[in-house]
Amino acid sequence: MWLTAVDPAPAYFVTYTRIWELALGGFAAIGFPSIGNAKRRILGLLGIAGILAAGFLFSSKTPFPGYAALLPTLATILVILSGHSSSPLNVFALLKSRPFQFVGDISYSLYLWHWPIVVYVSQRTGETVGPLAGIAILLASVGLAAISKVHVEDRFRSPRSSHSVRRRLGELAAAMVVFSLVPLVTLFAQHAGLARERAFIASHPNDYPGARSLFANEPVPVVTVFAPPLATIKQDLPPTEACRVTLDGAEPLRCRFGDPNGHFKVFLIGDSHAEQWVPAFEGVAADRGWNASSFTKYACPLFPAMLALNDRPYKDCLNWGQRMLEIIQQEKPDLVILGQRLDLLPYFKEGEAQVPVSATLIQLWRRLEALSARVVVIADTPSWGVKPENCPDCSIPYKSIARPDPLIAAHQAYRQPVGLIDFNDFICPNERCPAVIGNVYVWRDKDHLTATYSSSMTEVFGKRLDAAIAAIGTGNFAIGGLSTSLR
Repeated sequence: MWLTAVDPAPAYFVTYTRIWELALGGFAAIGFPSIGNAKRRILGLLGIAGILAAGFLFSSKTPFPGYAALLPTLATILVILSGHSSSPLNVFALLKSRPFQFVGDISYSLYLWHWPIVVYVSQRTGETVGPLAGIAILLASVGLAAISKVHVEDRFRSPRSSHSVRRRLGELAAAMVVFSLVPLVTLFAQHAGLARERAFIASHPNDYPGARSLFANEPVPVVTVFAPPLATIKQDLPPTEACRVTLDGAEPLRCRFGDPNGHFKVFLIGDSHAEQWVPAFEGVAADRGWNASSFTKYACPLFPAMLALNDRPYKDCLNWGQRMLEIIQQEKPDLVILGQRLDLLPYFKEGEAQVPVSATLIQLWRRLEALSARVVVIADTPSWGVKPENCPDCSIPYKSIARPDPLIAAHQAYRQPVGLIDFNDFICPNERCPAVIGNVYVWRDKDHLTATYSSSMTEVFGKRLDAAIAAIGTGNFAIGGLSTSLR
């Protein structure tokens, strides 16, 4: 029950959370070896009623398996205990009929087929599967299950000696091709569905204001679903897949935004916590005709010292950072925007003196200034700590998830012309961090913003970036924060 509440996917699939269901069947066989016919009839009818009740009463909001799994499990045990009987009133008479025997025969194939079809249809239409679509999916699943049961399952379970080895291998290869296409089709449907969702949101900006609702004077419209849908929220990523460097890469990759011939050149650099701002950054660059680029790498900010990755030196990150500094020196951007996770873990050898993260950040900023680059840093976002699909109605106190940020500490200690922007008052307004703001989900996972919400912050991003640039050299370096509002 605990794992169902915390992380339902593993709770559903892993054996150790479901083995009690198998054990109940064993206990029933040991504890009830002999039951009279009259009791069997009653148990069978109660069992069928319990199974039907689970089918009609359970929904996507039912925490499953958890305690809810007791109903279908106990009901199935009652059906098993009802056993064989010649009485027409016994449920066994129903279960041995041809329709039920047919469903039993194709049950495994039906189990394999139904879910890919459900996912494909829901992603293709962008809507929740309704009764009519559900009936169509059921019929399609039964048809495919019957075909694959005969031509795949039965052939390998009871192979005919007359079939040649070559023919069997051909059938196996054909089956592998067919089944390998299922995840590809599902993936294509997910991408198509996500593109359709983004287009719909873009065409209905007033219905999905996101961060704009925090400084607008209009009420947030009532909608039937929030954006992006929870089913695809993990895929609501920035448009940087082609230029995101993996853990074992060291050569920077560039994504370009705005006007490539623009006179104002801007770099956004950092790890995934910098990358989450790309949708807002892209919007500002497009509006202003900037020559903008993003450079991001997994778990790797621009940091001039060795970081740790799984307790080992993260050499590819250090090499990537050195190459980034070379690119900055060569291209001389007008502005460098840095973003990073706040829980950096520098790598130190045993007995080696440990240099504070804030001191190393100051060293980086001095080097960038020597390259004549203006620098603005973005305060890190809090770690929400909960998967949004597990808690779509949550609102967490900011103070309970806020942590010391070495970037802010370095900025306070440096007092040189480096701009600092804090957007957390638009993520945790009134010091509460909700799952949804302005009909848009804020988090795509435990600590990254959805691309949809980041895009809704384009206006905020631009205004605070302007203020940060203007403040460089004035002594007023911090822009925004939980106490600041655009109202």
